[in-house]
Amino acid sequence: MGSAASQELSRGLSNFKPLGSRNLSYFGGVEVLYYRLQNEYILMKRISSDIFSKAQLKTVDALINLSHPNFLLFHGVKQIDEKDYEIYFENIVWTLEDEISRRKEKKEYFTNDEIFAILNQAASALAYFQQHNIPHGGMTTQALLLATSGGYKIVHPLLIGRHQSNRDSIKQLSRFLPPNINISSKLETPSDPFKDDAYALAITIIDACLLGFTENPIEQRMDLVRRGYSAVIWMILEKMIEISEHERIDSLTLDYILRDETIRSSIKNDIHLKQRLAELLSKVSIHNSFYYLTSLFERPLFVPVV
Repeated sequence: MGSAASQELSRGLSNFKPLGSRNLSYFGGVEVLYYRLQNEYILMKRISSDIFSKAQLKTVDALINLSHPNFLLFHGVKQIDEKDYEIYFENIVWTLEDEISRRKEKKEYFTNDEIFAILNQAASALAYFQQHNIPHGGMTTQALLLATSGGYKIVHPLLIGRHQSNRDSIKQLSRFLPPNINISSKLETPSDPFKDDAYALAITIIDACLLGFTENPIEQRMDLVRRGYSAVIWMILEKMIEISEHERIDSLTLDYILRDETIRSSIKNDIHLKQRLAELLSKVSIHNSFYYLTSLFERPLFVPVV
């Protein structure tokens, strides 16, 4: 588990000053370090390779070499012994769940621009993972992290040791799972993990729009979103939570839609864009069919991670 980043990190450990331990939402226990060279605080998470399968270790190795503006900045990895290693990240302010709680106390709702920005940032990172055939599998309001460098970012659950796939962990994630996944059946229920990521992100964004989760059916919650936010936000969320997996969009399609200038401008003037959205979905339908056929035998089985 080595890289140029890890070698540079090992040579410059004297530049890191330990400041103590913290227990962070989503991350769990971490060490906080002061990085003298860049005058900033960073996080260190210690992980044992024993917790991973061989396939998961290969995914971790691949993730260590990935970089994206909305992927929590990775400073490097340091091997401690044969089984244990330390992984270093940029510092975070808090999670989206923390921000939702803060705003709920003040009854301060997110604006259209804020919701679109969060959706866009998360979708961009998930699409980047999909391009590398790596599903996230654990998107929740806790998994969206507000970084000190600005904006919401994600980190892959495997990089911080959140890999459990037991039945209890699936139940905890159940409301972020699309209806085609039956949690009472086998854990290896086949599904499209990249469409599952988009569904989980939609539920996360709905929580943000409504400042938290309620027991209301999803249809009622979506009606509240429709009343309070731009028509284009509501329409995109509708495509992300389609009951039929065939009709549901994946992370790459979502990112493609969100990059469209007409879609972006609609957040400002709230024009009705059903026709434009239909055009965009038509453009990517051929790509999606090709992707499905070529990746059918390569696609990993759905295994949620928390």
